[in-house]
Amino acid sequence: MTSPSGNSDQQTPSDYFFADLAHLDTIIARWNDIQAEIRTHGSNLEQVALVANAPAADRPSSLQARTFVDSMGIAAMHNRTLLDHATAQVERLSAARATYDETEAGNTIRLTGR
Repeated sequence: MTSPSGNSDQQTPSDYFFADLAHLDTIIARWNDIQAEIRTHGSNLEQVALVANAPAADRPSSLQARTFVDSMGIAAMHNRTLLDHATAQVERLSAARATYDETEAGNTIRLTGR
């Protein structure tokens, strides 16, 4: 993937250049895979927080367990932020794909008359 300027080390998410729809489809599929991985990790974080128990019945152990559960909550919030980002990427790339496909169809009609 290269930027419109052709300089691949100056890419930003908004200036990707795709050579064809197959390339774009591959990138969308990878972002869908990333979404699935993030969802799995989020589910794991929630499950771990639900089953966390204090290692003993004393106050320090209870505080340790509470701190662990709080940490899992923070990790879950971060996970949701990552999922939101991945979802936005899929939506943007899918919209770009639809526009690309529409443009290509129009170009084909103009060139071939069909």
